[in-house]
Amino acid sequence: MLFVFLVMFFCLGVKLYWFALGGAAVAAVIPVLWTYFLKDYQKRRLLSPYDPSIDPDGWGISWQTTQSKLTLASGRLTGVDAEHTRTVFTGKHTDFIFTVLAEEFGLVGCSFLLVLYMIIIAYGFHMSLKSANFFGKLLGLGLTVNFATYVFINISMVMGIMPVVGIPLPLVSY
Repeated sequence: MLFVFLVMFFCLGVKLYWFALGGAAVAAVIPVLWTYFLKDYQKRRLLSPYDPSIDPDGWGISWQTTQSKLTLASGRLTGVDAEHTRTVFTGKHTDFIFTVLAEEFGLVGCSFLLVLYMIIIAYGFHMSLKSANFFGKLLGLGLTVNFATYVFINISMVMGIMPVVGIPLPLVSY
C-alpha cells in the first residue's frame, strides 16, 4: 500500500525531487533484496508470468495464469454463452472473476466494467479534492487510490501482467 501513500503525497503537492530521490533509493536496494533475501521458489513465482519456460508443463507455478489467459481469449468480442464455456478454469468464486466475465461477456462486457470503474475512480478523486477540510481530502484520496489499486492489480494479475497475489476485484468478487 506504499503506492497509496505516494499518490496521496503527489496529489497533496509534495515536490517531485523527493519522489526521484525515493525512486533512486528503491532502485539501489532492489538488486540486493533480489540476490540475498529472495529464495529460488519466490524468484520463479515472480518471473513465471513473464517467462513460460520456468514452468514448461503449465501445472505448477503458472497454472492459474495460463488458464486465466485461455479463458480471457475464448471470450472474444461479445462472449460465449454461460452454458457453453470452453475452458476448464472456473473462477466464479475466486479472484479470477474478471476472466469469467471476459469469457461470458467478451471484450464489450469487460470494457463496460472498466468504464464503470473509471467513473467511480474519477468521482472519488473529484469528491476528495473538493473536500473542505484536510482530513476529508486525505481520507477520500486514500480510499479512492486504494480502490483503484485493487482494480489495477486484480485485472493485471488475471491478464498475466503481474504475478498472482490473491487480491479480489472490488464490488465484483466474493
